[in-house]
Amino acid sequence: SLQLSLTIAVTYLVVRMLGRPPGEAVFMGLLVALSSTAVVLKVLQSRAEINTHYGSASVGILIFQDLAIVPMILFVPFLDGSGGSLLGPMAWMLLKGVGVVALTYLSAKHLVPRLLHQVAMTGNQELFLVTVLLIGLAVAWLTSAIGLSLALGAFLAGLTISESEYNYQAFGKIIPFRDLFTSFFFVSIGMLLDVGFFLDHPLLILGIALGVLLVKTFIAGMVAFIIGFPFKVTVMVGLALSQVGEFSFILSGIGRESGLINEYYYQIFLAVVIITMALTPFILVWADPLTNLLMKLSLPEWMIRGLRPVP
Repeated sequence: SLQLSLTIAVTYLVVRMLGRPPGEAVFMGLLVALSSTAVVLKVLQSRAEINTHYGSASVGILIFQDLAIVPMILFVPFLDGSGGSLLGPMAWMLLKGVGVVALTYLSAKHLVPRLLHQVAMTGNQELFLVTVLLIGLAVAWLTSAIGLSLALGAFLAGLTISESEYNYQAFGKIIPFRDLFTSFFFVSIGMLLDVGFFLDHPLLILGIALGVLLVKTFIAGMVAFIIGFPFKVTVMVGLALSQVGEFSFILSGIGRESGLINEYYYQIFLAVVIITMALTPFILVWADPLTNLLMKLSLPEWMIRGLRPVP
């Protein structure tokens, strides 16, 4: 929560100093605050670093960000400030959100486990896979039909299936689709980028990307330091969370529909996100050597050990 709130606050101040309205500034803060779970987890898994101190801290913050996307999606449509009082529409949207979450909880505890059990008893692997996909698509359609996000529904469907005793079997069946659709997702992101726009504004985009990387590295590292990790871990956590994530694309789409971001700033945002995400694997490769180099500086002992060292 500290990582999210501080990143949103810093981005808000910067955007406001540039003369943009408050709603847009908050929206940009939400976009910048999120990091890429897909990219960071993939790199951590390939390097067998998930169970390290910096891997655990990074994954913990990433999971919190993924959970925070639910209220963010509900909140974004009301940031434009149009249409008079927001109390009624926001209350109605929150009521629908609470209703969907409550339905998801009841389904996770009672309906889905029994359904998957009955399907598993048939021994038909294809039917089991189709059922898992059907649950995901059905919940996503439900959230979309009541005015929420498809991505929110897919996320809640995953939480529902995770409560079943067959969650590992479902996960094993869905992994090939996850990798395939993740590839499609990142290809589609690349296709959204206007290369001509990037070539027209290279210094602006690279400057903003560098600023985002530095600010997010500092804030995430500071949060890890406050938690109690030593200096080396804090630097690596900051570097791991320095990029802007894939959920920001979903929020940006909602923001475009609400008029919170125009095409010019949207293209800048796309270019910055693509650059920061593309640099992440290289940043993580160089994180350890860079941290070792920083450790050679004359740092205070309390900074090297951390405020309250994690065992």
